Amino acid sequence: MAWTNRGKTRMFEMFFEASGYPGPQGDFALAACTSAATPSADTFAFSSLTQVAASGGYSAMPVERGGGADGFLISEGDEFALATLTGNYVLSANASETIENIKYFVLTDKNSTEAEREVFAYWNVGAPLSISDGATLTISATLQGT
Repeated sequence: MAWTNRGKTRMFEMFFEASGYPGPQGDFALAACTSAATPSADTFAFSSLTQVAASGGYSAMPVERGGGADGFLISEGDEFALATLTGNYVLSANASETIENIKYFVLTDKNSTEAEREVFAYWNVGAPLSISDGATLTISATLQGT
């Protein structure tokens, strides 16, 4: 089966805007993970990955469902369908502290039991990053249906 761009657009709309995924808590979370485990197309549960240590000011960020100022904005063209993360997703390290070993960002549901969260998408940031002493890292991302 091959998806048309219109089909990919509708799929993104149903999943990322209010009518789609009926899973735990409905909305999504964006979490930073270390290089200890590599996410892939076969990654199912968040428990198979290693989240960045909850220190230095780090915590997973909520991502709201819908196409408003926060969440995902869906767009379509002749050869693509995109779901673009919108809003202000910023990691900030506390003064005199460090958030270390950021290798991947993953999009999950918001199940209250983090280990049971389903992983929907991931982004590799290249070489592991660290931010420290009040520095910030702004996250922006696009999912492309191909």
